[in-house]
Amino acid sequence: MRCWSELLEFAQAEQAETGWSFVVYGLGNMGEWQIKAGDTAAGLDSMRRAVETAYTGYGPGHFHVLMTEYAYAHALHNAGEREQAYELMNRLAEEAGQLLGEAHQLTTDAREALRSWSASG
Repeated sequence: MRCWSELLEFAQAEQAETGWSFVVYGLGNMGEWQIKAGDTAAGLDSMRRAVETAYTGYGPGHFHVLMTEYAYAHALHNAGEREQAYELMNRLAEEAGQLLGEAHQLTTDAREALRSWSASG
């Protein structure tokens, strides 16, 4: 993880050259692996930082921001942070519906996650 963290720090310092997508994807990917390795708190923190970085790099409503939030909402839900996950996914579904359309895959996936989470309690 140390090498990965150092690579991300370098990429963040060189954002103009490397592009935001590398940093956002890297943080999200690192977060998923931290969660799989059993460090849920660190993983959620990395994924939260991915969302914040996406906002900084792309601005609200950008597709990369929406996709990063979608992954983060699922991670929150799986970690037991169900209320926070539901609120994020609900906002995401509304925003994706407005920006991308109700028939877009991200919108339908977000709405399906909300239905599934509501049904499971």
